[in-house]
Amino acid sequence: MQIRNPLINKMRYTDDLRNVLEHTISGVIRASDLEGIERIRYRSFYMCDMLTEIQFPSTLRHIEEEAFFFCRSLSELILPEGLLTIGDLAFHSLSNLFHISIPSTCTTIGRGALQLTTVSSCVYDFYPAVPPSIQPDSLAFNDFDTVYVPKGCKTAYQNAPYWSEWADFIQERSE
Repeated sequence: MQIRNPLINKMRYTDDLRNVLEHTISGVIRASDLEGIERIRYRSFYMCDMLTEIQFPSTLRHIEEEAFFFCRSLSELILPEGLLTIGDLAFHSLSNLFHISIPSTCTTIGRGALQLTTVSSCVYDFYPAVPPSIQPDSLAFNDFDTVYVPKGCKTAYQNAPYWSEWADFIQERSE
């Protein structure tokens, strides 16, 4: 099967995304394009500079290792409720990201997953009341970043394993 889309030609896709990606020509992937997919596999969008926007389906449960590694054109990620895990290096090196939202259902964030190396500031919205399990190098914030957690959960995040080194960045949302 020949793939004519230049966005697709830059991706390493897996069979479960093949049909979706063949129809994506604008650099934007809509949730309806991915509905039913529970897992975005290893390196599905690896180094895909042309991907500017992705809307995740409500069915998504796992984002595997390096799935969006070095997707430099992504600027915002709103991860869906129901997502459980973010794999190692999943969102590493997203240099233009200004906002990422982690749903309340997320329990695990892998090694290097949110080391974004943003050029400017980024807002991280964490919604889990219980801090997700992280590794020593899962996160990397710069001096301009803001990390929001649910009201009443700041201390839990600041005292959770490996979160404590980011204690100065953590603020409660005023909801």
